[in-house]
Amino acid sequence: YYCVEQFARSFDLSDSELKSGIVGDGQDGGVDALYILANGELVDAETEIQPKERPEFKLVIMQVKSNEGFSPTAVDKLYWFIDDLLDLSKNKSDYHSTYHSDLIALMRLFKDKFGIVIGETPPLSIEFIYIVKKDVQPDADCEKARARVMERCRFYFSHAEPRFAFANATALY
Repeated sequence: YYCVEQFARSFDLSDSELKSGIVGDGQDGGVDALYILANGELVDAETEIQPKERPEFKLVIMQVKSNEGFSPTAVDKLYWFIDDLLDLSKNKSDYHSTYHSDLIALMRLFKDKFGIVIGETPPLSIEFIYIVKKDVQPDADCEKARARVMERCRFYFSHAEPRFAFANATALY
């Protein structure tokens, strides 16, 4: 919670909104928190999306680890997750992994809400934040894995603006 809160401050989420996006558990596809925003506001089931207004969508995907450092395997999990999330036609029976119900609900929410405006080519930014509680740097394999994740985002949405940040203990502090 602490790590997610530090990097989600700029989104001005309430405590309950912050908790609603924390999905780290078994069968989480390497995702510990997922937030969907439209025009800076958190999207939930009650959010009404107006296609003609071309809302700016933002996905925030966080991964938090307390182990020894950054892992290319952990980044690769995000590759498969983003493949399942951004393929709007893919059903949960076709996913690469089995995800728990809270994460599936958020994935479905994104597909449903973004699907309403996809014909209008709305702005989409995807922000990955991989947080470790050690003061280490990512190695070359992590950087290669990050590049694959970014490329996969652009495969589905060439207009997307993906960013991927590695945040260590210094950045967390």
